[in-house]
Amino acid sequence: MKVIGVTGTNGKTSTTVLIYDMLTGMGKNAAICGTLGMRYGNESFDVTLTTPTKEVLQYHMDRMAEQNVEYFVMEVSSHALQQDRVRGIAFDVGIFTNLTQDHLDYHKTMEEYKQAKRKLLSKSKSMVFNIDDMVGAEFFHEFYTEERPGDCITIGTACDCADITASHIETSLLGTEFDLNFLQTKSHMKIPLVGKFSVYNFMSAISALHLLGFSYDEIMASAEDVKPIRGRAQIIPLEEDFTVMLDYAHTPDALENILSSISEFHRGRIVTVFGCGGDRDRTKRPLMGAVASKYSDFIYLTSDNPRTEDPLRIMTDILPSICEGGKPYRAIENRERAITEAIQNAMSDDLVLIAGKGHETYQILGNEKVKFDEEEIILKALHF
Repeated sequence: MKVIGVTGTNGKTSTTVLIYDMLTGMGKNAAICGTLGMRYGNESFDVTLTTPTKEVLQYHMDRMAEQNVEYFVMEVSSHALQQDRVRGIAFDVGIFTNLTQDHLDYHKTMEEYKQAKRKLLSKSKSMVFNIDDMVGAEFFHEFYTEERPGDCITIGTACDCADITASHIETSLLGTEFDLNFLQTKSHMKIPLVGKFSVYNFMSAISALHLLGFSYDEIMASAEDVKPIRGRAQIIPLEEDFTVMLDYAHTPDALENILSSISEFHRGRIVTVFGCGGDRDRTKRPLMGAVASKYSDFIYLTSDNPRTEDPLRIMTDILPSICEGGKPYRAIENRERAITEAIQNAMSDDLVLIAGKGHETYQILGNEKVKFDEEEIILKALHF
């Protein structure tokens, strides 16, 4: 079984889904595990952790082996690497996407967070590095050697020195077009994924397939079947004169990625609904408020997954940076009410971004998961 691991702050889920979809599109027996759950054969399983515990992983990998799974692609979180949950797994390909602020409630410092991510690369036979990211470039220079040059692939958009590059990137609500230079072979690509960040995820995915031995023609043929990813810049189909998008962005960098992408092509108002999770890194809260204020025309500040924290305290941590940005806003603790008001007050040509939960169909209040399906709430708001 070939095992592909993806780590980094943002892009893990999208990259794993892209690899899995392209492998299955080529008729390969593949498995996937991550934030969206675990899937192999004809079965799907919910997982409580992005990267499950050693016992859960080994149990399922044993079942995968019995079902002759050829490829297993998985998200590998920094928590899992720090806690040694992937001990004993030989990674054929390790992918590093990027490193930005997150999880400092657990890792305490960015250096500790970085060193946790590094552990995946030290376990990998071959590697993919995003060298537009400062830490990605640092890792590449550490792991690349003349003895194994073919085992390391670099991706980027900022310069021509990467092995796989993208240029002339144009994005819209329908997807993204760009010129791809794949190891000196050039082609024009069109993928149904929104934003420059999606191009990085796509390049990571095709790099992994190349390292697994697939030909350029096989990879390009499978890329034609790439589909939008649930909860990642997901457009909700509505018969309205405004647009609603769901996205999982819950870090400052992820929120900036999606909002900056939208601002490049959207000419109407950008209305952002967001909050921050409780019992997590408090230092990123004002950063997210500043990002929302930088790109949005109107903001609905609300609750996310407050867990055991007081939602109002979380919102109070965010609010000063929104006020400093000077954009109009409404602070509504109840997330359903905030979404409903945003939808019902949307104007012609608005884009309403509901950020933070993406694919999640629950909200964590205290220690309890409560049903919370944002797609249902959107439809209910429209037909109230």
